[in-house]
Amino acid sequence: MEIIDDLKAEVTLTQREYQMLRMKARVIYVVTDVFEEHGVLKYAKVAAGVVGGGIEAWGGYRLTKLGKLLNLKTMRGVGLMLIAYGANNVYESVSPLIYEHNKAGPIRAIYREAVKIAGLDDDAGDMAYSGVEFSLTLYAAIRMPVLTQNHNRLLTKYFGDQPGTGKLFRHASNDFITKWASRNGAMKLYFIDNSAYKFKAEFIDENYKFDD
Repeated sequence: MEIIDDLKAEVTLTQREYQMLRMKARVIYVVTDVFEEHGVLKYAKVAAGVVGGGIEAWGGYRLTKLGKLLNLKTMRGVGLMLIAYGANNVYESVSPLIYEHNKAGPIRAIYREAVKIAGLDDDAGDMAYSGVEFSLTLYAAIRMPVLTQNHNRLLTKYFGDQPGTGKLFRHASNDFITKWASRNGAMKLYFIDNSAYKFKAEFIDENYKFDD
């Protein structure tokens, strides 16, 4: 009986150690998974893509409203395209959660099908997609109208009037200047440098490629 009891105790201890090793292995697996493509980094990329696409769509919505206010059809058109691109980027960002792999959005798919007619591959379509998107965001960053205070205002700034107020005759075209014109010299240099860096990262470093 003593030998049997010792054997039972040994088996129980072995089972406990085995479960501890299994738990340790599971913890290591989970921690490793968190810092790999299918863990936190994956969801961080998804979140960044959703936020970026949302900001792009919101900028397009503002541009569309301002284009309508100022009766500028080109600006409205760019705004609508930015909304479409932003929505497409959001879709592509969340596609790994839906399909467990990246899936090209409908707008990118149109570009890919268009270049295939010319005998080119998907990478050429991705480059065209990114090229148009880069041009649209550059246009919005430069041409976005911003309110400015008119020099013919009736009240001085010390009375708390806001941009676009204090004029005897309100003409919307006089209340707005382009975002580029509103920047000082240092911010203009920063914008040019940042745009050049994004262009290099997107097209020279080939970040425009989208892997399904």
